[in-house]
Amino acid sequence: MHEDDVCRVLSHPRSMIGSDGLPHDKHPHPRLWGAFPRVLARYWREMGLISMEQAVHKMTGLSARNFRLHERGEVRAGWFADLVVFDPE
Repeated sequence: MHEDDVCRVLSHPRSMIGSDGLPHDKHPHPRLWGAFPRVLARYWREMGLISMEQAVHKMTGLSARNFRLHERGEVRAGWFADLVVFDPE
């Protein structure tokens, strides 16, 4: 995709962030592990296109809600603890 298109779509409030990489492929595409770090590095930190909170929400809560993944996507008591700790620097 053209970078202008990526920026336009990514900045839309209803767009979600995901990856179509498959972990069971013999030679998975690098985007399997690189899609989310790239969004945070390029579109949040470098370009300031979206906030870190917006990026994380598009990767977690918004996606979980739209795909009806019950008890996932937010940090709540009793919900599944799908957590990642990272240093934004």
